[in-house]
Amino acid sequence: MPQRRDPFGSALAAIRRQLITGQHGPGASLSITELARELKLSPTPVREALAHLAGEGLAEERRGQGFFSPHLDSERLVEMFDLHRLYVSAALSAPWRLPDNSDDLGAAEGGLEPEGGDAARRLFACLVGRARNDTLSIAYQRIAERLAPIGRVEVRAGLQDGALVSKMTDRLRVGDQAGLADLLGAYYGPRRQAASELVRALRSPRPQGYIPDIV
Repeated sequence: MPQRRDPFGSALAAIRRQLITGQHGPGASLSITELARELKLSPTPVREALAHLAGEGLAEERRGQGFFSPHLDSERLVEMFDLHRLYVSAALSAPWRLPDNSDDLGAAEGGLEPEGGDAARRLFACLVGRARNDTLSIAYQRIAERLAPIGRVEVRAGLQDGALVSKMTDRLRVGDQAGLADLLGAYYGPRRQAASELVRALRSPRPQGYIPDIV
């Protein structure tokens, strides 16, 4: 079997996906040895990948203890929702260039139909992309990845509002920034209120045969 040319890149992509899809519960230990065995890599690129992800906030490094998936409680989750809204609001206040027929939004409109949390995440990604601000996009991507596991349990809290996502999508398609801003409270408010329930759902054991969705 030929040797992989980029073991660090392989480890980084694989572990990032595990964390984003919620394969490790909040505060779970990320064993370098076990991950290396699972990914069929040596420990060195796995350790380097975990250090990189810790720098992004997707993992935590505790001196003398190793690496862990991020600790999460209701207070921290509310702070994450508030930060997500801050970045979205910043994108809404920036000048937009409306897409032409070849733009990403036009190509992705089918994917923006109201299909739960995935549709909302695609919508916000398109929204932030319209701001044409690389620094904002990078910051937004990091908080979106940290919140991705929560999106997988929102349905248990009754937070999958397809009608609201559809309304926001319509506002985005016509470039109505003010109309979209007016709808944000209806999106974030219930999530802030349900923060404790969402954290409990994320900590609950996965059902047998559980396969995480691909983000």
